[in-house]
Amino acid sequence: MKIAAPLAVVLIMTCCTTAYAPAQPALILSSAPPVEEKKVEPLVTTWCNLGEFKYIALITHHPYERKEKVKAWLKQYGPTCNKEQIEKIYNNLAQMLGTSDDGELRIITYELYKNVK
Repeated sequence: MKIAAPLAVVLIMTCCTTAYAPAQPALILSSAPPVEEKKVEPLVTTWCNLGEFKYIALITHHPYERKEKVKAWLKQYGPTCNKEQIEKIYNNLAQMLGTSDDGELRIITYELYKNVK
């Protein structure tokens, strides 16, 4: 099969020019400014909410930061927990905190358990 020279030149020019065509700007349909996404914070309670404790423990990546947040939560909300809730916290510290689990947090939860009314 023989291709005529003018047809081959047109095909080559079409391929080369379309492959390197400049990108067109994005089409904007609205003149309104873009809406910023709001970060959703967990519900802050004044009582012992184990879901909030678990959320803090599982969402915080850095071990030192996780330990400090959990320690602050235990000091603030720990006294409002009953014995069963403190038992659940103590028994799941290793699972929820990973490398952040240490003697200091164990002592805090043990003291809370001893002093619960």
